[in-house]
Amino acid sequence: MYRRQHDKLILPRDLLSEGASFASKTTKLMNSPSSDKWSCVPMVLLSAVILALVVTATSCVPVKSHEEVIQEAIQKVVSSWIGSHKDKMIAQFGPPLRESKLSDGSTIMVWEEVKTRYRKGYAGIWADIPGQYYYVTCQMLFKADASGIIRDGSLKGC
Repeated sequence: MYRRQHDKLILPRDLLSEGASFASKTTKLMNSPSSDKWSCVPMVLLSAVILALVVTATSCVPVKSHEEVIQEAIQKVVSSWIGSHKDKMIAQFGPPLRESKLSDGSTIMVWEEVKTRYRKGYAGIWADIPGQYYYVTCQMLFKADASGIIRDGSLKGC
């Protein structure tokens, strides 16, 4: 009833004729040899399986926001210093900008660094917006106990 030519389905003219009804077209197609009738099924099934795999794979991947990634990096930096002696931090970063002794004998140490960042410009409809440099103050705060061991810390504005 029909034949394939370079993976393109070619139907005979009598199936495409104006006068033939839908029922007669369907009957002629269903009465064709079974190998021709179902030849497109494997491709449809393969497409469905690929679509299902893509949907499943992309729906299971957690997406982290930019803020979550930054917070995780900050936590790694802070936790890497917990348990170290404050002299090791002073050797690494230099003397703190401020150091305060608390009544329980612990010490709060603050380091600050001003960082220059760049915000990209863009071409607007009415005018071009140029890129801008701006400054960010990064504070490292760490608390050491009376014996000088770092027990807590945080990074702000980094």
